[in-house]
Amino acid sequence: MQTGGHYDGANIVILASASPRRRDLLALITPEFEVAVSGADESCDIADPRKMVRFLAEKKAASVAQDYPDETVIL
Repeated sequence: MQTGGHYDGANIVILASASPRRRDLLALITPEFEVAVSGADESCDIADPRKMVRFLAEKKAASVAQDYPDETVIL
């Protein structure tokens, strides 16, 4: 996990993605975030690409959110 640090127990943002580009973009908005990559299984038999992407994103976010129930999780 990578951290930008946080303070006073404030709710922080958890980036549930290993993407360097997403990390760079989020850093433009706030230096206060942590990176937590999901270990969720990404196998999927959904044929529609839009539905598949949404399904996997929700699955990954839910996986990380279980470890950070009081934080804001984004992808």
